[in-house]
Amino acid sequence: MDKKTIKAYDKFAEHYANHTFEIIPQYNLYQFINFLKGRNVLDVGCGSGRDIKYLVEEGFNVIGIDASENMVRQAKKNAKKGRFMVMDIEAKLGFADESVDGIWCCDSLTHVQKKNIQKVIKEFYRVLKKDGVLFVSVREGEYDNLKIMNELGMEKVHVSEFTQPEIESLLLNSEFELLATQFESSQQATWINVFARKN
Repeated sequence: MDKKTIKAYDKFAEHYANHTFEIIPQYNLYQFINFLKGRNVLDVGCGSGRDIKYLVEEGFNVIGIDASENMVRQAKKNAKKGRFMVMDIEAKLGFADESVDGIWCCDSLTHVQKKNIQKVIKEFYRVLKKDGVLFVSVREGEYDNLKIMNELGMEKVHVSEFTQPEIESLLLNSEFELLATQFESSQQATWINVFARKN
């Protein structure tokens, strides 16, 4: 993740947490849980810890990673039973091969430059166990540049958007099996939500 984006999240961590914490993607979490075969989950770009709180309450062991130290601080406050690490998803993930049952990646690829997306998805594949499940939620569109984000105090951050064929191809090229693709609209964006499995 570029330094400008990390700096924006560090600066507006509390504001962002307050803005997004109650917007729980419950239906997506419910589907994710139903696809899972194990209890160990990695939340990539965990933000305020909103989704970790839900998963922990459902009995899962969850580790959250985020590139922003201040977002990790917010997550620790909000989801006290989760485990957290400051980690940039564009670097090699600090986890062993085939070590997690599921990866939850909700709106985190938004801040990865498109040229680096395939590498990131291959890392997801590496750390997932066989039959492990990946959930990715991305913004629909074709944008790949700096953009002003209201929920980050009008700061300019890197935003990547995707078409359905584009995000599905990235997953298939990393040897994932597609399980389901759905669209969801909000005031901010239209989201493409994809569930995939490692064979």
